[in-house]
Amino acid sequence: AGVFLCQSIVATNEGMNKRTTPPIAMRIARNLRSLRQARQMSQTLLAQAAGVPKSTLHHIESGEGNPSIDTIERLARALGVSIEEFVSS
Repeated sequence: AGVFLCQSIVATNEGMNKRTTPPIAMRIARNLRSLRQARQMSQTLLAQAAGVPKSTLHHIESGEGNPSIDTIERLARALGVSIEEFVSS
C-alpha cells in the first residue's frame, strides 16, 4: 500500500507541474486583443490608459497572465466596455 501511495503522489505532482491555460484566461486574452485592435490601440497605449505595466498586458494577451479584478476593471474602463463584456464568451 505504501508503494502505491508514493506512486500516486508522484503521478499527481507531475500532473500539477504541467501548466495548462484555463478557458477563462484564453477568453480574456482573446477579448482583450480583439477589443484593443478594434480600437486601433497599441499595447503601450492601452497600458498607459489603463495604468498597468505593458508586461502585464502582454502576459494577459498571451493567456499566461492571471489578472486581478482591479486590472480587469482598469482595462475594461480604458477600452470603454463593461467588465461583463470584457470577460464574456
